[in-house]
Amino acid sequence: TTSGTSGSGPVPPPAAASPAAEPLALCPKAHPLDMFRPSDDKWTCDICKQRVPQGAMLLGCRVCDWDTCGGCFDQGREQHAVFEKGTACFYKRADGSVVSAVIESIDRALTPPSYLVKVDGAVRETERTRLLTHLPIHLSLPPTLP
Repeated sequence: TTSGTSGSGPVPPPAAASPAAEPLALCPKAHPLDMFRPSDDKWTCDICKQRVPQGAMLLGCRVCDWDTCGGCFDQGREQHAVFEKGTACFYKRADGSVVSAVIESIDRALTPPSYLVKVDGAVRETERTRLLTHLPIHLSLPPTLP
């Protein structure tokens, strides 16, 4: 947003049965968000209040003059994600790359719970912070997005 209005965050999409490349995104007043790259550095994320650099990805509502950066958008839609056995998801590797995965089992007796996921044909144990319901927005955008 260039005017500094505030909002409570993007409305997360319903939990998907399989990984989604481009989820439905809405502003706090339920208007659809448009993805764009600002042509200057005068834009601010209405969630984290950080300036967004020229050319970075934003999702915005022109009706409300409300915008969110990619990081806040990703965090908002992952915040309430629920994983169960058999859930298709994405696994975030230590190097930051992301690959498709499937939840094999969850040990909820541990705190925090431990997840067994099938990644690249092998089963590995991991934690919730490495699991995503959606592909991070910066990885799902075409390079020529306006």
